[in-house]
Amino acid sequence: MQRVSSRIPTRGALVGAGLLALAAGCGGAAVAHTTPEPVATEAARPVWERSPVTLLPQDAIVLVHVDGAQLRASPWFEPVVQIAREVSPTDGARLVAIASALDEGWIALREPERGSRAEQIVFVARGANLESAARASIAAWLGQAPAIERDGVTTWEATSGPDTLRALRFDANTWAAALGGEVEDILARARATESAGPLAGAGLDALAARIGWAAAPIAVVARVSPGLRRSVGAGRAGLSALFDAERMSLRVDPSRGIVVDVSAEFADPDVAARASDTLSGVVSGYASNPMVAMMGFAEILGRVEVRVASTRVEARASLTDDETRMILERFGPLVGAALVARDPATGHGALVHVAVAP
Repeated sequence: MQRVSSRIPTRGALVGAGLLALAAGCGGAAVAHTTPEPVATEAARPVWERSPVTLLPQDAIVLVHVDGAQLRASPWFEPVVQIAREVSPTDGARLVAIASALDEGWIALREPERGSRAEQIVFVARGANLESAARASIAAWLGQAPAIERDGVTTWEATSGPDTLRALRFDANTWAAALGGEVEDILARARATESAGPLAGAGLDALAARIGWAAAPIAVVARVSPGLRRSVGAGRAGLSALFDAERMSLRVDPSRGIVVDVSAEFADPDVAARASDTLSGVVSGYASNPMVAMMGFAEILGRVEVRVASTRVEARASLTDDETRMILERFGPLVGAALVARDPATGHGALVHVAVAP
């Protein structure tokens, strides 16, 4: 990968160019004044610096985008931060530090070949004040792993555990981590001069454009594969019909209350219609369940909108400010504890240990 600094003139070269210009101007001959050609500085920057999302694998089956500024502007950011600190004073505090400094974050999930766990998850984070939080997390999660320079990129690698966790620093603002797989895979994508990006590679670009994936507070697009169906337990809760889709999306807006939009794209309109009927039945069944009513979810489920348009099924769930506050107070600590619970086999918390069933 050609580094940006190699394209910047040295101080001596700049001084020499200035002296030549002065000599030409003082020589007595008329000098024609011309407008200098614009310098294509944008194209000279590495592709990962122009678009960090290109560091994600082209064959990803799930792609997540997080807008840190929008999340911090949400009235629910501070309550969630407080829950994270209470549930896990160590891991929670590190994650809060990263979230507080994050401008944008991306996560990609790959479906490995059977029997393989190669590069299942890749995280990319970008933020103007991210370095301190990123280094603290690397020190905590990777222990005494030595820093290694590779093509101008600093890498760290865990020395134990069945799932190797690796971290990469491209510059002070851009960091990446991979659970499983090789650092060379990410470096190869960083060296590329051009890239269509993982959305096009996975055939998810049209879906991402439709839901505003790159501009949403939290957005997910997925190519539904056999491994993804197995990993999420699509047969549970009557959701198997929805996971017969080819592609799915999720968009979460926590700017006022919480609004969650889900869509599923099918190959056949009849299959989409059946999936819509099934999903409506599942939601209605839960809404009328006495236990769900006791938990305070009946009214929320009663407002869920499910509609079908040709080959696409869409659903929207919305929570008011009061409902969001109630859920955080009642269930926030329980959910937080489940997310940071450590896997005894790997030592990773659930927030970083996500796997697709082979």
